[in-house]
Amino acid sequence: LRFMAGQRARLTDEDGHSTEYPIASCPCDGRNLEFLILRRPDDAFAVGAMERKIKNQVILVEGPIGEFLLREETTEPAVFIAFGPGFAPIKSLVEQSISIDRAEHLHLYRVDRPLSGSRLDNLCRAWNDSLDNLSFTLIEQDQSATAVLSRIRKDVEDLEACALYVAGRTD
Repeated sequence: LRFMAGQRARLTDEDGHSTEYPIASCPCDGRNLEFLILRRPDDAFAVGAMERKIKNQVILVEGPIGEFLLREETTEPAVFIAFGPGFAPIKSLVEQSISIDRAEHLHLYRVDRPLSGSRLDNLCRAWNDSLDNLSFTLIEQDQSATAVLSRIRKDVEDLEACALYVAGRTD
């Protein structure tokens, strides 16, 4: 699947359960597609995935879908804000930004409940520890949008001069 960072794909299992998910992987590794699927009772595909009912099934992948894309040509600092399940497209955008290495600085904010030791938490901390031009901050999920923005404004001196990418929902 040829896609750009931030796009989605529709996944359909053999029983016909179908849902669109953001692609969480980097286009620089187009042979391996990664999706972050949350257990939601109203999503039959997710339920099948969590209960391993779709194990060994052929999954139809259709896409790419969407225009939430990384502006690859820009060198300005980038601020990525992921609210909960919005981490999937943000992860793709960050990995692509790291791959092309054009932005002056990358600021990643994950607004979520702390999942210490989780694979995604470890990934964000590894980026923070190993990349000189990336900073990662976990903001507790129960913060108001105003508190989140205040924190970001405190960290990022000139927010208006940055490319801003925001994804997710707070419900």
